[in-house]
Amino acid sequence: MKKLKKITTLILLSIVCSTALTGCRALKSKPIKGETNISYQKMKKQNKRTYPLVYFENVANTFKGSPSYVIGYRKENGVVVKKTLNADSENYKEIVDPDLDVPYVVIDGIDYYIHRPPYYIFNQEKVEGEVSEKE
Repeated sequence: MKKLKKITTLILLSIVCSTALTGCRALKSKPIKGETNISYQKMKKQNKRTYPLVYFENVANTFKGSPSYVIGYRKENGVVVKKTLNADSENYKEIVDPDLDVPYVVIDGIDYYIHRPPYYIFNQEKVEGEVSEKE
């Protein structure tokens, strides 16, 4: 009976460990060279391929093993849409900056550096005022 209990415990422990290890994967992100908290105007002055970010969306698809990202940025002739950024790809890096005024993307070869403000900011100061006109 004790032997059966030990075997059952070992099997359950191996299942739990393998499930936990399956969920973990090595994060392979490239280090960002230079400053990360850098403004859009400053990047433009450095003659980088820098464009205003229109959107950056996570797209779930049941036919693919991992989600992908769709990025839209503004060029001279309109909005350019890039659809081939896989979530497990090393070709993109998000830089979240709460003080960022204009979200933008820097394209360096095949790498995309998405500079954006956070989606949510908690514990902000209260805004008080009166609405004078709806536009």
